[in-house]
Amino acid sequence: MVRRAMMATVGIALAICAVAASPGPASEKYHRIEQRRVPRGSSIFFSAKELNDWMRDEESFWASLGIRHVRFDFATDRVTVRGDVDFVKAVHAADPEAASGFLGMLLGKLLAGERPVEVAVHLTSGGGRCRVDVERLAVSGVPLEGGALDFLIQNYLRPAFPDAHVAEWFGFDFDVDRAVVTAAGAEVFIRPK
Repeated sequence: MVRRAMMATVGIALAICAVAASPGPASEKYHRIEQRRVPRGSSIFFSAKELNDWMRDEESFWASLGIRHVRFDFATDRVTVRGDVDFVKAVHAADPEAASGFLGMLLGKLLAGERPVEVAVHLTSGGGRCRVDVERLAVSGVPLEGGALDFLIQNYLRPAFPDAHVAEWFGFDFDVDRAVVTAAGAEVFIRPK
């Protein structure tokens, strides 16, 4: 769950469920948090470079879900995530039955092939909880809002990433109190004793 929450913290509700298998500074820091080896009341900083390198290291995992070339741009309390998404492949990876039904047919007609996607999210966290709100989503440069955005969240994001939390509060695990995003990256604070 904290992996999911941390990835939300750094920007992509879609990236919330990766497996931390790759060696590297971000992965090592994550494992320190997961194993509760970060002292209570302290914090651990993930630089933008470390997080982008981590996503590159995890490229084969994301590719299996129809997501490639993931990269983050950070700002205060905001993360913009860019990548190429094959929505049909992603839905099929998450739920082959749905992919062969109406949803798969609809996505196949509307969003066939890999599409450049840009998602901007706003992060709020504190008291061991976090919330990720989508501010902007564009597919192939076309902004999606209202019903179209809701459709993609309900019919792509939730099936592909059933543990993703969008526009709702969820709890951090591993004694994480909050995460703060700045232009330099993300800092994860551990609850004091």
